[in-house]
Amino acid sequence: AVFTGAGISRDQPSNLPLWPDLVNNLVRDLARTDPKRRYDQIVETLIARKLPSEVVIQFIAGYDKPTCKQAVADVFAGAVPNRHHHRLAALASRISVFVTTNYDDCQEQALRARGIEFKLLISDSDFLWASEALANKTLRTPVVAKIHGHLEQSSGMVMMLSESRR
Repeated sequence: AVFTGAGISRDQPSNLPLWPDLVNNLVRDLARTDPKRRYDQIVETLIARKLPSEVVIQFIAGYDKPTCKQAVADVFAGAVPNRHHHRLAALASRISVFVTTNYDDCQEQALRARGIEFKLLISDSDFLWASEALANKTLRTPVVAKIHGHLEQSSGMVMMLSESRR
């Protein structure tokens, strides 16, 4: 198995932000779109106190979780794989499990580009199926486990520790 996080999607042409950068950009975007809520003043205070980005996002999502999740999904929409995704896809004959915290679908795109069939794991039932298949040694295709959810299903994206079930 291989585990990847935000760093794999940072290089060109993906150019996706790391989590702290994403949170800071989200704060600024929300402040511009909804000045009545005074996100800018409140969150700048939180950031100035050097609170972890998870605390800041929990605060923001507490106000309007659906808008927050959609804003994050919008950042990742249209992302394209980079050399790291393609290199991992080239190893798919030797790697049966790709685990990622990333919302984007860059790894999936890289696998598809090589004609590799795989099963995407997003829901609890997907993870249960995969754990049984691994235990029974019946897994026949690679799996991509999206442990924090997927951008195409923003309602299921895990953004706060309190939302993590897996």
